Amino acid sequence: MSVQQGGACSLVDVTPGMELAKAILRDNGKILLTEGTVLTETLIQRLRGQGVSHIHIKGESGPDLTAFDRPPSPLRLDFQRKHDAVTQTMQRTFDAVRRFKKIPTREMNQVVEEALLPMVNTAGALNYLQRDRSVDEYTFVHSVNVGIMAGVLGHWLGYKAPQLKELTLAGLLHDMGKTQIPLPVLNKPLRLTDEEMKVMRLHPIIGYKLAQDSGVISNDVSLAILQHHERMNGSGYPSGVKKERIHPYAKILAVVDTYDAMTSDRVFKSKATPLSVIKIMLEEMYDRLDPDVCTVFLDNLKDCFVGNVVELSDGREAEILYFGSVFTPAPVLRTRQGEFINLSGPEALDIVRIIAG
Repeated sequence: MSVQQGGACSLVDVTPGMELAKAILRDNGKILLTEGTVLTETLIQRLRGQGVSHIHIKGESGPDLTAFDRPPSPLRLDFQRKHDAVTQTMQRTFDAVRRFKKIPTREMNQVVEEALLPMVNTAGALNYLQRDRSVDEYTFVHSVNVGIMAGVLGHWLGYKAPQLKELTLAGLLHDMGKTQIPLPVLNKPLRLTDEEMKVMRLHPIIGYKLAQDSGVISNDVSLAILQHHERMNGSGYPSGVKKERIHPYAKILAVVDTYDAMTSDRVFKSKATPLSVIKIMLEEMYDRLDPDVCTVFLDNLKDCFVGNVVELSDGREAEILYFGSVFTPAPVLRTRQGEFINLSGPEALDIVRIIAG
């Protein structure tokens, strides 16, 4: 086998059944295939078509584990430890802002620079966010997730370092206005009444004022907080502005906020699978969400789930091998028994949950 510097072998020497030792990334940082993917002839042909010449393959001395049996990678475990630490910080921050009505901007900037931005730059970051969490943690976990996803999406859109930092900070702080919403409304285990919803919908305005009162948070970040629930057709809140009147950062937050909310367990709603949410967002992006931002997000997002093990609606477990285009997001999978399944067509099976990534 021809091996390059760094342990990479030539693609001409790769055969079906070999397992990737290292994720394959495109020039823009987008994941083509994740670490641990077992290569098929189709995937090898796909890599050739993408111009990939060398890849890292696990050596024969390593354990022969399939996608169904692999333990979490050290990178995933480290990511989760950092995520847990930031979530705890956000819980303390929300409590402090509720009491003192002031955002600790120095600490929040430190969290972004020292924790979130390194997580944004972690290959597979969005995949690592798919974890079961207590509904009681939703507000804090959601803030961390939206901060990370805003930074990742900003990177995919071509934003540079200063803007990526602002986007990540905006995502982290986007729900800070909820600190001033009465707890009986914020934590109500049932759907809100019309009057309670009016109170809840004040949180973007409150968050905007908290950001402005800080004296150091930029106007761009403040506007992103204010407008993250605005929609392209004018159906959002608090002002009902549309299209070009919505700040570009807010359009990004709208996409990632929607995705994370729909894929999270909440006190009044069970989460949906990421793939079912992709289908819903494809429909919404022609009306409510910015179609350019949403297309970039969904096109990159689907590739983050290649290599994941999922449970199907018939109870079987299967590994996601690859996807079609963003507009036909049904993936091709391989079951534990080695059967290949294409989740397209009106009577196709559905993915119930992600088991491991």
